[in-house]
Amino acid sequence: MPPTPEKLLTPEEEELQRKQASLAELEAQLADRELELASLLADLVHFEKCYLQTVGRRYAMLDDLKAKIAEARAKQNPDKQDAHDNARQARSQAQESARAVGDENLGSASPDDAASPSKPGVDGAIVMTYGFKVAGYNAIIERSLRGSECRLIGGDGTQLQRDEILTHRGSRHQSALSYISAVPYSFAFAISQDGGISAFHNPGNGCVVCGTGMRALD
Repeated sequence: MPPTPEKLLTPEEEELQRKQASLAELEAQLADRELELASLLADLVHFEKCYLQTVGRRYAMLDDLKAKIAEARAKQNPDKQDAHDNARQARSQAQESARAVGDENLGSASPDDAASPSKPGVDGAIVMTYGFKVAGYNAIIERSLRGSECRLIGGDGTQLQRDEILTHRGSRHQSALSYISAVPYSFAFAISQDGGISAFHNPGNGCVVCGTGMRALD
């Protein structure tokens, strides 16, 4: 049986085949691009999650700290309406930042809550590097922490006694003084519920410089 002769295509049919081949190639390229886009979106979601867990949480902690400072100033100046307004605004910002990182408890602590011994998780220390980067939050300083016996002095060089410094002061001051005594070249600040601030510094020479009864500037 003789072979069937090939059907000759009209110019229009040849053009249609070329366009169909181009369309198939473009569809394959589109599928590849959609796959790349899906991969990039997945990477972006992962990045956003990591960002919120690291940088975002650091900003939330910073906003919470700013709110506590503003609240301490408002309590220190009960007659200043702008101080109370700033405290409410700072707390609102802290709560918003905390919601963004999925930890609403972070932004909801008031000064009274922070001073409550029944909530040790809220009353932990904020640990920072010398470059002022947050290295730890809600850190608990071991009461058993011991360092070399340091001489305690005031800012004017007057020798002080440990009991003299800690009288009428709570666990924050005890923990701060214990840590500074054990870690040379370190600083610590303890903020009381009434707004008073104490500062401790170990310059690495066997002394701890102590300053108490300070107040934040308006």
